[in-house]
Amino acid sequence: MPVSLITKNGTGRADVDTYVSLAEADAYSNARASVSAWINATEDERKATFAHACRILDSYVTWVGYPSKDRDRR
Repeated sequence: MPVSLITKNGTGRADVDTYVSLAEADAYSNARASVSAWINATEDERKATFAHACRILDSYVTWVGYPSKDRDRR
């Protein structure tokens, strides 16, 4: 079953899965030296991986303040 994601976009949605889009995660990984695990993963595996990373960040980090700029409105 395909994995669908809801990326944080500054609208205050409560059902957000990730802080970045798949395209942004791909660009970040492709700019790194050792990316074979990411490149060889399916799209659904990549989506599940960074949705999990978002959950980990939210469980360990106390976010303070607000974004200085809504990146979706640039």
